[in-house]
Amino acid sequence: MAPISVKVKWGKEKYTLELDADEDPDTFRAQLFGLSGLAPDRQKIMFKGKVITDSWSGVKLKANMSFLLMGSLPDKDIVAPTDKVVFEEDLSAAERIKGSELPAGLGNQGNTCYLNSAVQCLRNVDGLDAKLGALVPSGGAAASGGAAAAGGDAAMAAAIAAAMGGGVDPQRLMEVNPEVIGEMFENKAMAAEISQGLRGEEGEALFASKYGKEGSSPDEDAMELLQKVKALNKAATDGLAFETEVKAALGSDPNKGFSMALGNVYGKINEKMSSNDINWAMGTFIFALRTVNPQFAAENKHGDHSHGYMQQDAAEVWGELMNRLKATTPYVEEMFSYENEVTMTCDENPDEPASVTKEKGLTMIADVNKDTGHLMACLESAMEASLVKKSASLDRDAQYTKKSRLTRCPGYLAVNFKRFHYKVKEEASCKIRKDVKFQMSLDLMPIASKELVEKLRPQRDAFEAYRDAVIAKEVTGYKEEEKEVDYEPFSFPDDPGSNNSGYYELEAVLTHKGASTSSGHYVAWCKQKDGKWLLFDDDKVSVAKEADVLALSGKSADGHIAYILLYGPKRMPKGGAVAVGGGGAAAAAAPAAGAMDVAADP
Repeated sequence: MAPISVKVKWGKEKYTLELDADEDPDTFRAQLFGLSGLAPDRQKIMFKGKVITDSWSGVKLKANMSFLLMGSLPDKDIVAPTDKVVFEEDLSAAERIKGSELPAGLGNQGNTCYLNSAVQCLRNVDGLDAKLGALVPSGGAAASGGAAAAGGDAAMAAAIAAAMGGGVDPQRLMEVNPEVIGEMFENKAMAAEISQGLRGEEGEALFASKYGKEGSSPDEDAMELLQKVKALNKAATDGLAFETEVKAALGSDPNKGFSMALGNVYGKINEKMSSNDINWAMGTFIFALRTVNPQFAAENKHGDHSHGYMQQDAAEVWGELMNRLKATTPYVEEMFSYENEVTMTCDENPDEPASVTKEKGLTMIADVNKDTGHLMACLESAMEASLVKKSASLDRDAQYTKKSRLTRCPGYLAVNFKRFHYKVKEEASCKIRKDVKFQMSLDLMPIASKELVEKLRPQRDAFEAYRDAVIAKEVTGYKEEEKEVDYEPFSFPDDPGSNNSGYYELEAVLTHKGASTSSGHYVAWCKQKDGKWLLFDDDKVSVAKEADVLALSGKSADGHIAYILLYGPKRMPKGGAVAVGGGGAAAAAAPAAGAMDVAADP
């Protein structure tokens, strides 16, 4: 059905927009959000007294029909700034991280954008950083004190020797802080004496006597470079101590060493450590990844000459993360594991008994093909497949139909769009550049088994009652005061990590820009606890809009396209409808809302 023009009345505002009947109401809510600024979870859409929920069932869609939108924007007080303004360019890198409300980015350490993006997305799994942090030895994820040891510091000595042409590869420090090492290369004569400036107060005084303000050659840039080198030196010293423990763990228990290294990265980010500390920790994790799976250590080579590490497929490293982490942290399997009931029937022999089996996974596959225009269609397509296998009843290969139905909803749902296919002739992985819509909210009910549908119903009814109660309060002009919210459990009591409603909210999107998995660029888009979205482009972090995230569906073939989606459980505030004062209030408001709907419809 072609899109139709409809009208929407919201208070004094009136909107005219295109409605695609082939899309569910969540897409319509996203459009209204873009026009009104009213978040989808605060919207109540009505037509002739009927509340529009998860489908258009019972509503005959036609051109120029009118809807009533109800809901109010949250109040926000505007407070004049009281602190003195400090410009960002006047701060050091460490001060920028400490003073910023934005989380730290991760430096690209040799085509590692695929891994950086996956690591940032996983940070949105509530509680995972703490579980991994518990594997880190005491002090590993925090600063481990003191100035560098006098005279030594192999990491910095190696970098200085390399800067002086000594033949030692400074690649590791270049990856951690290319700016500082680059300055050393530009000032080789000065770099030769920086090692002396690292030798405690006396060494720094001798360096200052030559390059400082009181010296014969005043040079403030030299003293600034010394301070940068000292900071990098300290990060290297602290990082090498923990790295030794990771290497030992990788030898005895690779999965534990791998998980420890990632837990250390999250610890550094959470503590708002310096970019040197965070990037060194990430370098240790990259080393762990390449140790447990040499595929990720593959290099771009032309003959015998290496041109650095190869770009990798973010979906493959996501799978590696899932499998390695679940081996040491049961929390990962609890939160991500979905279960299907699989029924296999023989198309060529209807009398052959169907086989019913169970299957589990950590990441759902969403088929992208000519018939799939939105996420749910992709998931439904992946739940049914045709295959050829040996038939016991026919004693030959035969055509079978495989149908799956969801029997367990995971707390966190990871979805991988199947956007790449291998072309034998070209010997390359090619990208399917198709526009596939996804929403901020997701409901897995359409692919659930009958038993799971019934199991989810009580919590879904509770969500419906809560929404009605909130809307009823808003109709009366009630404004809820802003306060810290506590939530009801989202899992079944006997199944930790499950989702007891089937409702999800989008938490993160990993996107790819380019023609194949082995080229282009990956970035992460992550929702923060305050509902704002951030774009993590390696070490660059910027604020994004919800509309920017929804535009990642593939509409722009040359831009970033969603590759992996991470959905988290929809949470209900403690007490639900009862805490809001629901039940009676919601019921009393319904007739009035219905009357307003009728009045609004021409």
